[in-house]
Amino acid sequence: MTDPDLVAKKLALVETCVQELRTLSRPDEIQRDVREERFVEHTLQLAIQAALDIASHIVSDNRLGEPRTNRELFVLLERADWITASLAKVMRDMVGFRNILVHGYEVVDLAIVTDIVKASPRRPAGLRGGGAEAAPGGRIGPMAGPAIC
Repeated sequence: MTDPDLVAKKLALVETCVQELRTLSRPDEIQRDVREERFVEHTLQLAIQAALDIASHIVSDNRLGEPRTNRELFVLLERADWITASLAKVMRDMVGFRNILVHGYEVVDLAIVTDIVKASPRRPAGLRGGGAEAAPGGRIGPMAGPAIC
């Protein structure tokens, strides 16, 4: 059974990271200030990792499949109607971006980092019915209804 407290804790971390990026970052300074670059990259990495932790927990606990990659976690969540197709695509892209940050597969394009921060949404979009809301008995699961925009 998916642990609603764990999911809520990880979602709170994602929201905190997004809020910090929105309020503390200086996107126009990323290319000139190494401290700003590192703050933004690390905060993005923390948010993406928390999202991966949530996805892995839900996929595993609900036996949604055996993902071969971290990106596939979001494919499985989309198929099971936990998230929208648009959010699944964004998260797959963010996993790829995280891999570049963490593993150094490529040089980080600071213009992309700047664009990500400038495009940061006011609140998470694409979670079905508001996301991991607890049902009676504390169970969480895919929600019916429109996605939050």
